[in-house]
Amino acid sequence: VACPLWRSRVFRLSPSSRLLCQWAGEERRYDADGYAYTKAEFIKCYNGIKEWNAAPARLDPDKWRYDRDGQPYTKSEFINEYGKDKGYKYWTAATHWDHQQTRALATSETVDKLLQRLARHGAGFDHIHVSTCWVRMQRLVKGRPLRQPSKLQPLVQKTLQLLPDYKHQGLANTAHALASMKLLPSSAQWAELWKRLEAKAIGAVQNRSFDPQSLANTVWAY
Repeated sequence: VACPLWRSRVFRLSPSSRLLCQWAGEERRYDADGYAYTKAEFIKCYNGIKEWNAAPARLDPDKWRYDRDGQPYTKSEFINEYGKDKGYKYWTAATHWDHQQTRALATSETVDKLLQRLARHGAGFDHIHVSTCWVRMQRLVKGRPLRQPSKLQPLVQKTLQLLPDYKHQGLANTAHALASMKLLPSSAQWAELWKRLEAKAIGAVQNRSFDPQSLANTVWAY
């Protein structure tokens, strides 16, 4: 049951008119109503941190799927919005949302467009989307100094949020991209991310889950 303070989602507005609850950099997790909330909002509602700790960063794709506005809906909400026939059609098509976002991130033309997609759809991103962001950014920068690196803080926060889900390839890709762009741990801005990546890498080595190429890329980054 969702927090009683939250407004119940009795009906759904069309994608063009709905007030979007966009992710704006601060970590959010999902409550039972399908909306993402900050840690402070969870604590205010439930008077404790237990529900925040148990809340998922990603919704169950069997119960929630992402529509064109980048927001999650249930099957019944798809049907209510589009009608029975189109609702089922769009619900089924929404299984490809993850892949579509990965492809769009991998072909983003500029760093700004990449970050705009993160701002619009970031609440639904998983660890693959995040590591794809870093890889694409590295290729767009091409060794040049990154302008206004502070703009990357939403991506940093999303990376920290999803780091527990990272696999060896995403870990290697992220570390390699950071090092290539000279976003180094000597800077306070990047120190926490590097610290968490290092802990994750040590765990991967101990578990022998690195493949040779991913291990080599991670070692090079450090």
